[in-house]
Amino acid sequence: MKLSEIPAAAVARAIEIYLEIAWGDEAAARRPKLPPLEGQSVALLLAPELGLFKHEPPKRVEPLDPALPPEKQRKLPLERLVDQYLLQLGNPRFPLMKLVLGEQLIMGEYFLQVDTHEWMFEPDPRDTEEVRAFAELQAYNAQLKQRIEERWNAEGLPTLLDLVTHLTEGQQCAVKRKEKRILVVDDDRFAGETLAAFLGSRGYDVDLERDGEAGLAAADPARHHLIILDCDMPKLTGQEVCARLQQDPLRSAIPVLLSSLRPLGDKPPAGAKAFLIKPFQADVLLYFIEALVR
Repeated sequence: MKLSEIPAAAVARAIEIYLEIAWGDEAAARRPKLPPLEGQSVALLLAPELGLFKHEPPKRVEPLDPALPPEKQRKLPLERLVDQYLLQLGNPRFPLMKLVLGEQLIMGEYFLQVDTHEWMFEPDPRDTEEVRAFAELQAYNAQLKQRIEERWNAEGLPTLLDLVTHLTEGQQCAVKRKEKRILVVDDDRFAGETLAAFLGSRGYDVDLERDGEAGLAAADPARHHLIILDCDMPKLTGQEVCARLQQDPLRSAIPVLLSSLRPLGDKPPAGAKAFLIKPFQADVLLYFIEALVR
């Protein structure tokens, strides 16, 4: 939805649902004090003077695109390119989990999501207990995120489900099939389905997997022209999948586009042709895809 079309009451309801599911009996005590909302747009809640949401506008730096040969390189942004508003509501085990109202793929269209935000941390791989505890925390956060977003969907709030519906059912003109198949691997159910629907609406065939092990098993050089691989996943991370694909003489030829909510440095990790910061901006994502599947 356009930001101006989102009622303040809808976002207030999203906050209430989040707190109810994440905090249970503590929800009422954690509910922020809001001004009268009747007839108001969400701009009322996003106003800086209210001090509720943190605004993160797009960042537009321009490093070289590593996906192209030197003679065809041009500068493209690698930082986050979308506009978003974040409200840190946390949960009993992880205070950094956030409600996000932000753009996704289509500029000017805003949707609600939960950002679990554990990507800021990385356990010491030498400490088995720390690795185990972090994996347990990730599973706990992922379950909360799914429950909250499913409840938002059930109550008709603006979520990525609306974008998936638009991309799969609302396209008015037929798109010529590109005869290219992309494997999408993302443990975030709605993010993965949204990306798959978007690629389908642009003429690509798509296979979708939900974790690193499944993605590694599915990768097929006879079938896939590109793999879009999330970095932070259970079982195997995107970087681990890249490393194992590189060890396979046949599958190492499949180009990999890594995606992450966090910066990954100036160069793609070993085995990847390129990387992008999520959430995606459609034009930049398509530019990289078209360069990599040639």
